[in-house]
Amino acid sequence: MKKIIFFFIILLPVQLSACLNAHSFKIFPLGMTGDTIISVDIHMWRSDSFFLEEGEEKGNVSVNTFSSSDFKWKIKTYITKYDRYQHPIEALSVDSAIFSKDDCTDILFLLYERAFNKVKKEYETIELFKPIEISFYDGVSECGNIKLSDAVIRYNKNEYPIAIINDPTYHGFDADSEYHEIMTTPPLPPIYSVRKYRTSNFELVVLHLQSGQSVDKSEKLSVEFNDIGSAIYQEPLLYHGHGYDLFVLESI
Repeated sequence: MKKIIFFFIILLPVQLSACLNAHSFKIFPLGMTGDTIISVDIHMWRSDSFFLEEGEEKGNVSVNTFSSSDFKWKIKTYITKYDRYQHPIEALSVDSAIFSKDDCTDILFLLYERAFNKVKKEYETIELFKPIEISFYDGVSECGNIKLSDAVIRYNKNEYPIAIINDPTYHGFDADSEYHEIMTTPPLPPIYSVRKYRTSNFELVVLHLQSGQSVDKSEKLSVEFNDIGSAIYQEPLLYHGHGYDLFVLESI
């Protein structure tokens, strides 16, 4: 007697989507007092659900933007004093906000403005930076006269060792993340944006490094970058991405 075996294949509709989770640390330099750089530093976490640590409130800044967006954000700002090698001399926590919104540029501007006003009151002799140039890339190790190699930034034929990646206490790294070691172990992630600022004696170059899954590289970002009072923008985040800023300071 022959046995007949039937195989049934059931096809179910599956919605494929990239992971929304991402983390980014941005340095927005404001100016200098002597050889010290004063900046507004911003931690950004994006997720598809709200995530509060134990005992954490929903931020001290009310933004009233809890929409039906898939993007959930947690943002923290700091006023940081850096030496010329990106070692933080002091990092003061300023504001935090948790909200739901597709694009958070307006919230970033609000938080940036609040921190900027504090800096102008506290550092009356600060020489503000003049924004010179901003460029975006699809993840490169070399652009113009900038080259990222192992743990060194080469700029204008000068070499700048990136010592800060060896500091596990640096507030710019998401040290609790499983990706922290990957993100800071050479070879480093590629460059996705470059900004240049100047004072009368210095030029500051800020690089944003990022690792993750790119969904649409065809999108080009247009940013007005001519006034330090509004030199804030939302860095394009990769899906399941992690990114942070590095800078070099040159005398001119």
